[in-house]
Amino acid sequence: MHIYAQLTRSKMNQIETIILEFFENYPEAKIADIIEQTGIARRTLQKYLKLLVEQENLEVHGQGRGRYYRRVYQNKEELSHLAVLKNEMLIGKLTYGNGSYQFNYDKNYQGVDLLELSRASNNFSATLYPIFENLLPEYERRRKLLNNFSDPASILPTLDNVQGDFKFIPYYELFKYKSSQETRPVWHTVKHHILSENSYPNLWEYRLDISDEILEERSQEEHSSLSGYQHKIDIHVDFEKGVITEAK
Repeated sequence: MHIYAQLTRSKMNQIETIILEFFENYPEAKIADIIEQTGIARRTLQKYLKLLVEQENLEVHGQGRGRYYRRVYQNKEELSHLAVLKNEMLIGKLTYGNGSYQFNYDKNYQGVDLLELSRASNNFSATLYPIFENLLPEYERRRKLLNNFSDPASILPTLDNVQGDFKFIPYYELFKYKSSQETRPVWHTVKHHILSENSYPNLWEYRLDISDEILEERSQEEHSSLSGYQHKIDIHVDFEKGVITEAK
């Protein structure tokens, strides 16, 4: 039986999922530790811990102040969950593990569907979805990251300046996440401010001093730390000499 089918039938709600995801990162913990990391209220947490123990997803050890909880795996399941946000808005949850992926939209999300991820289907996949795969770096940087992570999806929370304004955070931290949406200026305000405060040279008049091997993607070395599965090069512009070179 596929593990995601098991999760669907068990009808785990958001709080249960957050608690179990917490234990993916902390194999055993006391109630105070869980509250500190997740922000779940104590009474609510105690209710769901009791339920998860009854479901044999957790086991409890010790008494009084020494009591702690430990994750119990059924059928050797090892799942991770990421909250997927776009423009600071929660879109859904990406679940991965055991070589499989599932994406579910958040019930409060009213925006358009992501590319190839329909609300009308279960969105199971044996590979990371292209819309997320294309956010990963390429060439040497990708190889370095994959040496440190067991699954490509695990790289997503480590990325900065992600294309499409995506953000990926561990699902158990969702209650703690504070959106900066209200304090972020709209893009055209920023654009007008930048253009009014600065003057820019015409780069078409500059000499490009970067090898054809790099420009034509024949080089397998790392040339940029930006996210995204596209060809990117970090550059340096010498405004005095009018030359564009690769930034080292």
